[in-house]
Amino acid sequence: MPRWAMGGGVAHNNSAATLINATIVGNYAEGNGGGVRNNSGTVAYTNTLIWGNDSQANDPQVTDLGSPMVSYAHTLVQDFDLTGVGTGNLDGTDPLVNPLFANPISATSAPTTTGDYRLLPGSVAIDTGDNSATSIDIDLVDLPRRFNTITDLGAYEAQGFNIESGGGSGQSAFFDDPFPDPLFVTVTALLAGQPVTGGRVSFIGPNTGPSSAPPTTLATIGSDGQATASLKAGNLAGTYVVRARARGITSGGIPSFFLTNDPIADVLGFTRTAPDPTKAVTVTWAITFSQSLSGLSLSDFQLLGTGTATATLASLSGSDTQYTLTASDVTGDGTLQAVLITDLDASLPIRGLPVASEAYTIDNTPPSVTIAAPLPGTTSTNPVTFPISITDNVTNALTITLTVADVTLIGTGTATGTVSVLNGTSSSPEVLVSDINGGGSLQIRIAAGVATDAAGNVSVATNDSDSATVFTPTPTNTGTPTNTGPRRTRRRLIPRPRT
Repeated sequence: MPRWAMGGGVAHNNSAATLINATIVGNYAEGNGGGVRNNSGTVAYTNTLIWGNDSQANDPQVTDLGSPMVSYAHTLVQDFDLTGVGTGNLDGTDPLVNPLFANPISATSAPTTTGDYRLLPGSVAIDTGDNSATSIDIDLVDLPRRFNTITDLGAYEAQGFNIESGGGSGQSAFFDDPFPDPLFVTVTALLAGQPVTGGRVSFIGPNTGPSSAPPTTLATIGSDGQATASLKAGNLAGTYVVRARARGITSGGIPSFFLTNDPIADVLGFTRTAPDPTKAVTVTWAITFSQSLSGLSLSDFQLLGTGTATATLASLSGSDTQYTLTASDVTGDGTLQAVLITDLDASLPIRGLPVASEAYTIDNTPPSVTIAAPLPGTTSTNPVTFPISITDNVTNALTITLTVADVTLIGTGTATGTVSVLNGTSSSPEVLVSDINGGGSLQIRIAAGVATDAAGNVSVATNDSDSATVFTPTPTNTGTPTNTGPRRTRRRLIPRPRT
C-alpha cells in the first residue's frame, strides 16, 4: 500500500476515471486524500470498497477538490453515508457495517505489500454488488467473480462458506437471566485456503413476542471455526427460534436453536408508605412485582428489628403486581424492616430471595432537656447562667424553641431576678438570670414542648434545677462621724472694778 503526499491510493487530476470492483485500502497521504484525491474531472465508483486509509489532514478516505463530478454505485466508503447517493450504496458510518477483511494492515504502515483483503463470512460486501457493472468473470486472484449469482464489492470474491449447528438448543432461562450454555456453530470455507477466522455470524431471534435480549447477537468466528453466542432471556414468556446467519453462507442450511423464556417475578419496589422516622403503632410497606402474582401469604414474610424496636406482622393485602404489608403493635426505638423470605405457594418464582424492604426508624422516646448546675453557684447581685442541653436518642433531628415563657424562676427567701434566654433555637441554649436582689436561692424549671424530634415526640417538663445561693450583701455605713474626745471648757474673763 503506497504513501504519497496527496492521494495515497489514487490521485485523479482533470480526467475521466471509472473504478469497478476496486479495493482501495491501507493507503496513507501526508497531505489530504489518504485513499483518493479527486481534483476536477469526472470519476465514477462502482462495486468499490474504500476503507482503512489515513492522512495527516482531516480526510483520510476521499478528498474532492476543484468540484469534480463524482458518482457512486454499490460502493462502501468508510465514514461516508452514501445511502442517499446513487444506487445500492452502503452507510460507512454505521458501526455494524464492516467489510471484514481477512488481515487488514494499518495505513500508518504504508508503503507495504502485506495484508489480506479477502472477504470473511458476514462481510457486508458479499453479494452486494451490481452484476451488470462488470463483464469480467474472475476476481483479482482468478477465482469466479460471481460465485453466488451476485458479485461482491471490491477486488476479491468470497467463494462460499458452510455452516453447521453446534449446541445450545432446547434450553430455558428465567426472564433476563443468561441461558446456561452458549449457542455455537462451526463455519468452514468451501474452497480450501479461503479465510474464515474473524468473520461474523448473527444469531437472530424474533423482533416481536418471546425472544432473546437483545434479539440479535453478533459472534466472531474463532481460529477453530466456531462462532459462540451467550444469550440472555427476554421478558416475555414462551418458546422461540434463534437462527444463525452470515453473508456468504451457501451451504449447511440455517442452524436453528429452540429457546424458552420462563416467567419470574422481580421485586421492583418494597417501600415505606409513611413518613420516616415514625412513632406510629402501625406501619405499612408497598410491594411492587414485575409480574402478576398470586398465592403470597403473610407467612412468606418476617420482621427484622434493631435496638428495642419490635412489631407484629398483621396483614398482607393486594393482588396482581401490587401488595401492601402491614405491621402493628410497633414499640421501642431502633429500625424495623420487613423481609420477603419464601415463595412456596406463589404462582411464580420470585427472583433474588430474600428481599428486604426499606427500613423504618422507630422513635418513641421524646427529646431530653437537661439543666446543668448554675454558674456561679453563689452570688449576691451578679447574673447567674443555667446551661441547657437538649438531645435525642434516635434521630438527633430536633426542632427547638426555648423562650422566656417556657422558663419558671423559683426563688426562696427574698431572692428575685429577671429571666432571659440565649440561643433559644440551638441544642445548647442558656437561661440567664440577672437583676438579682434579696437573699435565698434561685432555681429554674423548663416547661414541656420546647423540643420536638423528627418522629413527632415532644419534650416533657424538667425537674427543678440545682439552686444558686443568693446572699444579702453587708450594709455599708455612710453617716457623719461623732467626736467623743474630752470636752474643753472656755473660761470667761471678768474684768476687775477700778478703785
